Amino acid sequence: MTRIVSLRRAKPLARGAPGAHVTTDQISAFLTLAQEKRFVSAARRLGMSQSGLSRQVQSLERELGTRLLVRTPRGVVL
Repeated sequence: MTRIVSLRRAKPLARGAPGAHVTTDQISAFLTLAQEKRFVSAARRLGMSQSGLSRQVQSLERELGTRLLVRTPRGVVL
């Protein structure tokens, strides 16, 4: 079964606070989520809550000024 995902160009996000920076925790959270493709399994692997993982990834997206993932009911798409 082929699944079609719309890859519309994401709208830029507002930039983080002045002086904010990307942390290794944010990078680790993103990389684990990219590998696992699901918040539940990525959060479990990192030993954190789903909401904590979501906050880390959202913070990274804000800092970089762009969406890194497409969130779907079945997980994430890069």
